[in-house]
Amino acid sequence: MGSKLQALLAQARIATWEWDVEDDRGSVCRTLPTLFGLRSGDPIDDLPPALRWLHSADSAGYRTAFEAALTQGAGGHWHSEFRIVQPHGGAVVWLEERAHVGRDTSTGHRCISGLLWDITPRKQLEQKLVSSEEQFRTLFEAANVGMAQADPDSRRLLRVNDCLAGMLGYETEALIGRPILDLTYPDDQVENRRRLEKILRGEADRWTFEMRLRHQNGQMIWVSVNATVLRLPDARAARLNAVLIDVTRRREADEQRRRSEHRLRKALEIQTVGVIFFRTNGAITYCNPAFLAMSGYDEVDVAAGRVRWDVMTPPEWVPASYKAIEEFVTVGRTVPYEKQYIRKDGSRWWALFAASRLDEELGIEFIVDITAMKEAQHALREADRRKDQFLATLAHELRNPLAPLSNGLELLLRSPPADPGEMREWHEMMLRQVEHMVHLVDDLLDIQRITHDRITLRREAVDLRQVCRDGVEESLPLIQRADHRLHLALPDTPLLVDGDRVRLAQVVTNLLNNAAKFTPNGGSLHLSLQAEGDAAVLGVRDNGCGIAAQALPTIFEMYAQAAPPANGCEPGLGIGLALAKQLVRLHGGSIEAHSDGPSRGSEFVVRLPLTDPLALPQSRGSAATPAPQGLHVIVADDNQEAADSLAALLRLIGADVRVCYGADGVLETLEQGFPADAAVIDLGMPDMDGYELARRLRAGSGTPDLLLVALSGWGQEADKVSSATAGFQHHLVKPLRFEQLESILAQARH
Repeated sequence: MGSKLQALLAQARIATWEWDVEDDRGSVCRTLPTLFGLRSGDPIDDLPPALRWLHSADSAGYRTAFEAALTQGAGGHWHSEFRIVQPHGGAVVWLEERAHVGRDTSTGHRCISGLLWDITPRKQLEQKLVSSEEQFRTLFEAANVGMAQADPDSRRLLRVNDCLAGMLGYETEALIGRPILDLTYPDDQVENRRRLEKILRGEADRWTFEMRLRHQNGQMIWVSVNATVLRLPDARAARLNAVLIDVTRRREADEQRRRSEHRLRKALEIQTVGVIFFRTNGAITYCNPAFLAMSGYDEVDVAAGRVRWDVMTPPEWVPASYKAIEEFVTVGRTVPYEKQYIRKDGSRWWALFAASRLDEELGIEFIVDITAMKEAQHALREADRRKDQFLATLAHELRNPLAPLSNGLELLLRSPPADPGEMREWHEMMLRQVEHMVHLVDDLLDIQRITHDRITLRREAVDLRQVCRDGVEESLPLIQRADHRLHLALPDTPLLVDGDRVRLAQVVTNLLNNAAKFTPNGGSLHLSLQAEGDAAVLGVRDNGCGIAAQALPTIFEMYAQAAPPANGCEPGLGIGLALAKQLVRLHGGSIEAHSDGPSRGSEFVVRLPLTDPLALPQSRGSAATPAPQGLHVIVADDNQEAADSLAALLRLIGADVRVCYGADGVLETLEQGFPADAAVIDLGMPDMDGYELARRLRAGSGTPDLLLVALSGWGQEADKVSSATAGFQHHLVKPLRFEQLESILAQARH
């Protein structure tokens, strides 16, 4: 072997050896002792040289290959890797050997030539790689997260672990060879393909992102992906590795949290419930729009720290607030409680509060504005108080006229006056008391009718001057008893309105009566009427007890009493002004009350629209016609005293009267041939009511021209319609005015 070649082999730590098999002679190069760890002088007796120091684990394999090559003869060879144990120190060295069997051309002997080199570093590296592969495989298979390895060229899976397969609902083998994108959610495949191309192009060393995968059952699962690419020295992608973690529950929890936060935001935006975050030291850190609207503050005030619960709390509510804070700190919440707050403008409002603790210092409180409810409760209590006052006054008002009536009747019974003048005074006194009771009941019924829109105005062209005179005539007895001076200021020319004369006179009467009651005896009352533009203005002014400013807004409400009467008069029911206002409203007008305060008098001003007299039907007055003498009348009422007294009155005007205390009596009287011209029938008789009796009389053939007059305590429009339907021509309300019945009976003829 040439010297240059030997030098080159020595530099590469490659040893050579030769062996003449037949002569059993051989030679080795100078590098071989170094490979075998021999010392100077150590003999090399055996050839091939490795036989002597072979590792026991590799001895049999080596000898088998060596003997097979010898048996083959010329042309035989072997290539083996094996371990030797160096004689000094026992180090194990890996060697690789290539040998060739040939023949010496000069002797014809078999000759073997071999090369040996140290492969220990490579074997150690291979061992490390094997160990690393085993560790990777163990980690890959045992990991509790999904792991996958894919071919970057085909984009198909090469390896998946059981965790990933279970995550997707597949057997592990079923995923091998599947395209990566097949497992992604269909809606995301375009985006995932773009992302994969970026990864493979090396735009980043590592990619971390979340994506959706499709489970075998079609459901969607969310995974967190950490992807890396193993690259060859030339930067080409060799493997695509990915770690996948199922984050579906976390995403669902995030979505649930987002929904909860959305619902919370919506709840905080609700306009009916205020929400604040507060601290026990008084600071309010957040207010929703509803609370800001309730309190009059804005977000700038909140940011500046000007919105504090301790500042908004009125002094008298501070103890209740600190009691609630103590409960909040101790229990973590408060029982709902009510208190007042002060708005930014200084006004007060009522609220219902309920707080709950969020942490040691911070709490959340829900607030409902109950100001309207509190005002309604106050109004209900006030209405209840007025109702009680009304009922007590009503009882008193009903007893008042009964007392002189009872006294007058007792005087007539015990000592009838001989003087006709004195008799007339008693009669007028008793008639006034009856009319007072009738007026009282009429006012109550009118209020009910107006409240339920059941009142009917009999409209015509009405001169308000005459209305004022009618009202004065009605109120004059009360004015005279209080010794008041009444001043009238009426225009010389008519002021016409489209209205109900009786109802408008009722307005004037109620205003004058109110002025007379609330003015000390000997006071001054003024009734004026004038035109202002297209309106008639009627005023009633007095110098009486006046009206306090706080009472003016409610003076026209039912049962309202601004002050007790100033002249010893009874306070009344508190419905006169309310009735006046409603009647004026029905006529398209308005009414106002004015007063400079207590003891400064008061004034009521009514405005009514004027009308063209040519456009309205004129009032048709009619004189009462006395009932003809000899009229035959049946009076039917189960109240015997009422029936007998009415019959006595009818006899005084010359009527021939039959009294019946039930419907059967009426039928019997007619069957007996009584030539009745008219029948006054109570509607509420027990055996057969007046409606049924009228229907029978109208159905009979013997009484076609009989005038039927209904008599009842019920006088609303519906009652009148019912009686007319049954066959009555007229409907009178108890207690009746006899002149009214007298006028009706004048229509009857034999």
